[in-house]
Amino acid sequence: MDFVARIHGFSDPLSASALESFAVQAGIGRQSLHSTVLPALKAANVADFALDTQGVVIEVQEFLGVTGNLIEYLKG
Repeated sequence: MDFVARIHGFSDPLSASALESFAVQAGIGRQSLHSTVLPALKAANVADFALDTQGVVIEVQEFLGVTGNLIEYLKG
């Protein structure tokens, strides 16, 4: 959760390169970011991410302070 607080408000959505820069500053390795951190943030409904056709993260949107259901409702 500390990681999503660090990216909160930086950009919406956050680019993959900016995300990886934040991860490096937080001491999170690229493999851990993609295999553990992002899925955990998505499961907690505090962030979502989009992948390209190769499975590479292209952007991340954080929902800190707002539930994912509200975001989907507003989009819809």
